[in-house]
Parts: sequence; structure tokens; C-alpha cells
Amino acid sequence: MIAKPNQHDSARSRHHRRLRLVGAAAMAMAVLASTGCSSPEASDSAGAEGGNERVAIPVSAATADDEGLRTRRTSDNGDLTVETTSSRAWMVTGGDVLVTVSGPAAGDATITVNDRDVSDEFSTLTGPEPSRRALVSGLVVGDNTLRATAGDAVVELTVVDHSVAGPILSGPHLEPWVCETQEAGLGPASDANCTVEPVVTWSYVTSAGAVVALDAGDPVPADASTVEVGGTTWPMVIRTERGVINRGIYSIWTLDPGALDFPPELLDAGESPTWQAGAFNGRLVYRFGGGCGTQFNQGASFDALGGGPDLGLLRQGYAVATNTLTTFQTACNSVLSAETMMMTREHFVKAYAVPEFTIGDGGSGGAIQQLSIASSYPGALDGISASLPFPDALSLAPGVTDCGLLLNYYATSAGSTLDENQRRAVSGHATSATCESWANLFLSAVDPSVGCGPQLTDQVYNADTNPTGVRCTLQDINVNVLGRDPSTGFASRPLDNVGVQYGLGALNDGAITMDQFLDLNANIGSYDIDGGIIDGRSAATPESLATLYAAGAIADGDSLGDVPIILRNVYLDPIGDIHSRVWAFSVRERLRRDGVDGGNLLLWTSPGTGGIGALVGSITGEIDGASASVELIDAWLTAGSRPAEAVNECVLPDGTELTGGWELYDEPGPCVDAYPVASDPRFVAGQNLRADTLACTRKPVDVADYTVTPTAEQRQRLDTIFAAGVCDWTQPGIGQQQPAGTWLTFG
Repeated sequence: MIAKPNQHDSARSRHHRRLRLVGAAAMAMAVLASTGCSSPEASDSAGAEGGNERVAIPVSAATADDEGLRTRRTSDNGDLTVETTSSRAWMVTGGDVLVTVSGPAAGDATITVNDRDVSDEFSTLTGPEPSRRALVSGLVVGDNTLRATAGDAVVELTVVDHSVAGPILSGPHLEPWVCETQEAGLGPASDANCTVEPVVTWSYVTSAGAVVALDAGDPVPADASTVEVGGTTWPMVIRTERGVINRGIYSIWTLDPGALDFPPELLDAGESPTWQAGAFNGRLVYRFGGGCGTQFNQGASFDALGGGPDLGLLRQGYAVATNTLTTFQTACNSVLSAETMMMTREHFVKAYAVPEFTIGDGGSGGAIQQLSIASSYPGALDGISASLPFPDALSLAPGVTDCGLLLNYYATSAGSTLDENQRRAVSGHATSATCESWANLFLSAVDPSVGCGPQLTDQVYNADTNPTGVRCTLQDINVNVLGRDPSTGFASRPLDNVGVQYGLGALNDGAITMDQFLDLNANIGSYDIDGGIIDGRSAATPESLATLYAAGAIADGDSLGDVPIILRNVYLDPIGDIHSRVWAFSVRERLRRDGVDGGNLLLWTSPGTGGIGALVGSITGEIDGASASVELIDAWLTAGSRPAEAVNECVLPDGTELTGGWELYDEPGPCVDAYPVASDPRFVAGQNLRADTLACTRKPVDVADYTVTPTAEQRQRLDTIFAAGVCDWTQPGIGQQQPAGTWLTFG
């Protein structure tokens, strides 16, 4: 059975939303007060090691002129509009920006950058209103003044240029950082930011579906397949560009039929074919890779997790882009991912074309990134196609670490007596193998001495031999968001299990006895800061929790209500895969308001087999792969409203396809029977389905919470074990509050 929201969820949800403060500045001041940091005006973002390091307060850099991933400002008389088309004006990188000038006065406008006249660089665009566009170069790092004038019409924008190596949003670069351009086939890096010259190659797809390397200027191969895009038939030639943006390795794939029959004399002169836009359908699919790693390197070994060239999408004219820093197995940091995605897209806009829509796609950690980005940076993605969904990385951490504690308990004499059915009841999973999978794959995120890339061996933290070494944990890869513990200098860790009644649901269902419940909770333990299991429970500081929530690290549904979202759930619970079905319903619960579903979320369900394909966007056995969901989102966005064919889908194990609304999953029927929803240790302990409480508010032990009446001796032991109280999941958690705003920057 699915873990049901408790009866107080609607009231709690209303209370949760009332926590929103008036304006980002007010919340930023609240975080400032809770962390004890000085204001940005009074202090720099970093200090000395050993507990004196400070973290800048996150603030929103958004302006009233920002629209999605561009900034538009119009003159007072309405005759002239200036737009930074490639990115928001305060997020420009690489010394150039695509600028569009439009309005009745656009044809007569004089355009300057830092008082340099660039009017002649602008070309006229076709469209319903007069407009001109140019890639304006020669920007200086920092502030630049972009100005357009035409008679009484005047528009001025400040354009802030940054290094293409970043950062913009994510705070100071993570250090140390290992370049892997050589391993990625891009040659040696020229500096510590892993800078290389981009590499462009071509290939073609044969009529048999094979991808074969192609040299520019070659004639059309006789066995080349063809595609139809925009009413024209093209040979299926793929252009692949790879390079480094924001210290991550990016890849861009597009159809490029113009690479064929390129004049040999131009090749001999060292020129290469210019990309031909005719086979581009105007949509960019951004592919997010899975996992959740703490590598402190470029992630060359995880390059394939970004999905590679998706032939199904390319055949329809979509362009596809990715970056190793948007593969979560490289760096499990959603702010860094958002920044990298936007910088990579900016390059696409400047080097290729302005996409009508940018649609996200990817599974597991790739789903986390999409939901987190759309929550914290609304407008960065126009649509979300997410397979094997989880809401965000930090919401998962309690269940993952609980699995480690449970496995450790099962190795004790008392714990070893629990049979498979009892262990499943305590964990909530369909099989006890799920906990083993979580522990094997991701429990290393709490241990600072493991999880680093292999090149950092001599620099890795060791409490005895290298106490100042790099700590490769989830909190360290997110240190700019979470801040540092002033007493240790280590990244703050928001891990808390005080008051958690492990196995509460199992006790109340009769799967375990009261004595087994008591022994489990007395001996479950927790983790010290170095990831070792210790006696007793661990408490996160209220300050670290408040910082986490204010920073928007927990994906919130308030910013997700207008984005078309398709969750693709491949049913893997029975085989012990980590991608438990319950998390799709957790995402749904965060998007619901007062128990009512929004109109922007779909859930597609199908049988599956797991494996490495689960970490990328296209999964064998999935409903038509990634292409079908991307196509539907495209149609949704193009129409400007939800199309009639946008419905929930459930493919049964025998191939029967059911369609409909949420009744497919909420009411008894074949889909519910075929795909029962398991749970998670925290859900069994009483956590509600939103799963956005990291440290619970506590209440005194209440025997009314148990279906088994404890004896006097058991009651005394309950009071001893839970001397600090038990979780009251009907209340907001410790430090829980609305984010300080959206479009936050860190440091």
C-alpha cells in the first residue's frame, strides 16, 4: 500500500505556505541571522579554515525585466525593446551576448556597448514586428552598458559578463578540481579551469541504423539514411561538438547535412563547415544524467550517463545537449547543475540557434536535477521529461542513511532474528535488497574518505593522517549552499534521526513485536561526522536546517505548477532497485494544493528490468522511450495548453495500455494491482508523502500512537529511548520554511 498523507496534511500544507516571508530580502536576513554570518556588504564570502569560514547569504539576482532565460527592457514610450536573447543580462559568459532589438523604432536605433557603436553589426529579422539581432562581442568581465536609442526612445541595460569557466550562481568553485579533458579525448587542458579548444566531428546514420564517422567534405554516402524535417528530406548527418563550459565537459548533437560536399579548397584553407540550421526543428532537448556523486573532477568517466546522441530525437530535428556537470554522478549539486545547464544552453544559442523551447530529459539523478532546477530557477526549463523520478537529493538522504543503519542493526544478534518479511515491513521496501542497493550505491556520500575521484588519492581526508584533506561527501559537494559548521570548519550536514520511530508502521501492522520495536530503536544508532556508525541519535543544527530550506535545496511545488511535467515510472521495486515507485507519488504530493492535483503533471508507468539504462534518459521497456514524452511536451508547449492526448498511461506487464486520469492510480484496478507502491524507512516511521521534513518537530511519547498497548516496563523503556520526544509529522520540521526566493545566487 502507498504511504498515505496523514489527516493533517491539508492544514499542514496551508501552514507551510503561510511560512513564506514577504520578499527574498526578508528571508535572506532571516538566514543571515540564523547562520550568524555578516551581511554581504560587511564581509566577503570566505574566511580562514578551521571554523572561521563564512558562506555568502543566498540572494535573488532576478529582476523585473527577466523572462525565462532572457532579459527584456522596453523604453518608456514603448517604441523600443532591448533583449539579451542568449541569457539573462546578469548571467552572460564568454565576452559576447546575443542581443535583439525590436519595436517600431528598431530599424532606426543606434546601439552601443560601453559607448562603442555596434549598430552596423545588427541584421534585420523577419517577423511580425521590426527587429534586429547581433552577437555583440568585446564585453569586459563585469559590468557592461548596453544602450539603444531612437529619437525619444531610450533603453539601457547593464550586462554582466563572466568567465566561461564560471561560476555565476553556484558560489566559489569547488576545490580541488581535477581536469579530465585528456581522458575525454579533448587533449590536455591549458589551465586549472580545464580550458580546451572545442572539437567538432561528424557522423552519419546508415539505413541499417549504424552511426559511422564522416569527414567534412565527403560526398553523401550511398547508405546514408534520410530524415524529413520542416517538409524537406535531409541526409542524416550528425554534428557533435564537445568542449568545456563551467569546468564540465559539454556535448551538443545536431543534424548538420551541410557538412557534406563542403568545398575541398576551403577545407585545405583550414576552414570547417558552418552549421546548417535547415534540419533543426527549433527545439533543444537538454539531457541530464543520473547518479549522485561527489567526485571533485570533470566526470569524464560518467560522460555516457548524459545519454549520448539520441537518434530518435535527432531524426525529428531536435538538438540535444548535455554536460558532465549535469550528470549527477559527477557532482550531486543542483545549483551547480542549473548553472551549468544554463551556460551550456547559452553557448548553443550563440553558436547555433535560438530554441523556441528547452525541454529537459533524463532519469533518476537526471529527474532530480530537472525538478530542482524548475523549482529554484523557474523559466530555465520549459518542460520536464523525467524517468525514475525522485524529488531532490537531500530528501532522499534520510532513507539512504537509514538503510545503512538498518543493515548494521541486522548484523547484531537481536537484529539478525528479523526475517525477510519483518525487514521489508521495517524498511517499507518491496524487498530487503533495496536497502542493500542504496547502501552499495550511495551510502559512501556520508563518508568523507571515499567517493572522491581516483586522482585525489593523496589529497583525501583522513582523520589521523590528513585531517585537512578534501572531504568527498554530499554536504561537501554542496558546501556553498549548506555552509560550514563554525566549530569544525566542515560542511554542515543536515542529517537528523532524533525522534524517528523506526518500524512504527511495522509494529502497528503486527509485523514486529513491541520488544522488537524497542530494541531496534534503542540500537539503531546514527552517524558521526566522518560517516562512522555510533550509538545514539544524530541531530542537525536548527541553523543548518534553516539555511538549507531558505536556499531552496528541497524542491518545492510552488514554482512547478506551470511547467508541463511527465514522470516516467519504470516499475523496478520487486528486484530491489533503488528507484522505488513511491517517489513518483511524493513528487505528485508536492505539486498538489489542498489535496487537488494540478493540470501540469502526468505519470506514465511501465514494466522494466533496471540496469545502467535506468540512469540515462532512454530506458529499455519504457513507454516509447524518451522521444514520446518529449514530443508530447513539445506539442503541449506549442499549443500553449494541455492537449487532449496528455493523459496518464499505465502499460501492464502483458502489454495492455491503460489511459486516463489519476483514478488509474488512486482507485482499485489492474494498474494498482500490477504495480503496488512500496515505501521507505521514514514513511514507515510516519513521515508524510511530501517527504520534505529532514528533522522532525517532536512531541512526548503517546501510547495512543501504538496499536499494541505497552506494558509498564515497555512504557518506561519508550520514555528512555525517546527522552527527546518522538516525531510529530503533522507539524513543519525544525527550520522548515519557504525558500528565500527563486533565482538565488550563492557567494
